[in-house]
Amino acid sequence: DALSFDEVLARCGCDLSKAIPAWAAERQPAGDGLADLSYGNYVEMRSHTANPGFLLQKKVESWLHYLFPDTWIPQYTMVAFTRIPYHEAKARAEAQDATIGTVVASLK
Repeated sequence: DALSFDEVLARCGCDLSKAIPAWAAERQPAGDGLADLSYGNYVEMRSHTANPGFLLQKKVESWLHYLFPDTWIPQYTMVAFTRIPYHEAKARAEAQDATIGTVVASLK
């Protein structure tokens, strides 16, 4: 967030009266995405971490990330270690989860 604010501030000529509203509007989708990710993480920790299918899915996800590090990025990695906006990380993770769900189902 600090990096993105700095970029917007520079674009607005260091004028806070322009930069703050511009940054807030630009970051709204990411803020909504962060709220969704936070709730999803809570549900995952509460309900899935002891599920053998979920644990298998996480192992497959790690294996895919090892094989294809530039194209298959786990949600946690996207959120914690990249500048991918939260709403984009959420969308990518959902698509990857759908693919992994098919793979894991075939392994059962």
